[in-house]
Amino acid sequence: MEWEDLLRQMSVKIHNEVEQNMIYYDKTDVSDNWLGFEAAKQQAITEKEKELMATLPPSYKDFLLTSNGFRQISLFSGGLYPVEVIDWTKKKDPEFLAIFEKHDDIPVTEDDYFVYGENQRSVVFKTAFLKETLQISEWVDGSVILLNPMVKFGEEWEAWLYANWFPGAHRYRSFRDLIEGEYYDSVRLIDNPDS
Repeated sequence: MEWEDLLRQMSVKIHNEVEQNMIYYDKTDVSDNWLGFEAAKQQAITEKEKELMATLPPSYKDFLLTSNGFRQISLFSGGLYPVEVIDWTKKKDPEFLAIFEKHDDIPVTEDDYFVYGENQRSVVFKTAFLKETLQISEWVDGSVILLNPMVKFGEEWEAWLYANWFPGAHRYRSFRDLIEGEYYDSVRLIDNPDS
C-alpha cells in the first residue's frame, strides 16, 4: 500500500472512530478526515539531513514526502513532527536521557535484543542506543517515537515507540513497520473493544 493510501485510511479510522478522550489533536483543525499535512519539500529534508549529519531512512523520507508530520498515528501515540522540528533526542530531550544515566551497564545480549513482534520484551533495549536516537514525535500520554540509527536493516533504521507504561520501547525494523504495527493494533482494539 502506498503511503498516501495508508495515511488516508489511518486518518479516517482515527478521526471518526477513536473516543474523544483518546484524541491528541484539535478536531476543528482537520478537514476531509485528513490528519496529515502538506508534503515536505525535498530541500527541507536535505537541509535537515545536513544539519543532523545523517541520511534519514527511506521509509521515513517517503512518509515526509507524503505528509510533513501527522496529527495522530494510533490510539496511544500522538503527532509526528514536521521534518523541520525533528532532532537528536540528546538535544531535544536531555532530561529524559538523564534518567537512564545509571543504567548504562545493564547487559543485553544480541539474542535478547534482536527479537521483534509478539515475542519482544519492551524492557529489553540498550540505553546506549537510546542516547543516539532521533526524536520524531511529541511526547503524548507518556510515549514518544524515536528512530535508532545504531541498528540498521539495509538503509532503514530501527524505530521505537518508547512508552513509560510499557515500560520501555516497542521496537520495529523500520519506521514503516512501526506505523503499520501501531495503526493495525489500534484498529483491532477499536473494532474489538472487548477483546
